[in-house]
Amino acid sequence: VRWAAEEGRLEIWENEEGVHLASLRARAQRVPYSTWAGGIGTSVMRHPLVEEAIDDRSGRAYLKVRPLEVDVALLWAEAADADGNVLLWGADMGDEALRAAADLRIVQVERLTSTEELVRHPDRVIPWAADVVVRAPNSTHPFAGSSLDLDSEWLLEYAATVSRARE
Repeated sequence: VRWAAEEGRLEIWENEEGVHLASLRARAQRVPYSTWAGGIGTSVMRHPLVEEAIDDRSGRAYLKVRPLEVDVALLWAEAADADGNVLLWGADMGDEALRAAADLRIVQVERLTSTEELVRHPDRVIPWAADVVVRAPNSTHPFAGSSLDLDSEWLLEYAATVSRARE
């Protein structure tokens, strides 16, 4: 991806979180734009997916945010069953918005499980969330996941190695 960007084969722009989530919401809803009231009067208004608009009734400015096309979303979850029902672990960090916007949803999981196990956690299950499920145990290393703790020692060693390499 880096080489393609450096060679000009990809269009690259900075993306503010509000614009990003509004663009994913528009894509998930399959509408021409989503509205967002943040970012008025800032550099966000120069974003290629953003257009300023004025509400006819109130006269207030808002932003129209066009959908970001998402062909494939690669996501992580604790577990899934064979039907693509996904058991989430922890905060989603915008993953749900990305999943909803994508044409193809690939979810990497720590383990495959039965639907019967998933229904014991209805507050953490997203039904039919994955088109493809990939079993990848311990795939969140060195960060915490459902089957492992944060590997602080490894992260510190990695950071020290990077610091030495930059000297």
